[in-house]
Amino acid sequence: GAYTLYSWHEKYGAPLETLVDAHAQALVAEVSQTCVDDLEDKLHILSEQKGLTQDFMKQDPGSVEPWAGLLSQNSLLTYTSKVPTLILQGTADEIVKPDVTNKFVSAACRSGAQIEFQTLQGKGHGGAMKAGEGIAASWLADRLAGQPMRGNCR
Repeated sequence: GAYTLYSWHEKYGAPLETLVDAHAQALVAEVSQTCVDDLEDKLHILSEQKGLTQDFMKQDPGSVEPWAGLLSQNSLLTYTSKVPTLILQGTADEIVKPDVTNKFVSAACRSGAQIEFQTLQGKGHGGAMKAGEGIAASWLADRLAGQPMRGNCR
């Protein structure tokens, strides 16, 4: 929630004040400054979020513009890009759950997206990012060299 709100506020200029009060805005901005890679980061972010109650939003983002339009535009289930896409997922990721990524990849593949999907056994969120650096660099170098992607949509 907080990461998405703040990133869309920054990227698209969507006004936070339509969804959260001034106190929550400050907390959302503070939370957005921390990347959750490991247990220490998780504990830090949890302490920052204590001030955000479960119902910290004033209204449902899906019912107010520009948030509703942004939700629709950024829906993972409508990803149909023909641009080759590499997706790496740690099997132990607690931030982006493997089941969520699996559903996204399946839906994107059904929509005709060109995806190469790899799972990284035993890796959590930060571990997958670190373990995937070489994979991603090699994959990108192959695309830039004109080598075809080996998509694995099923």
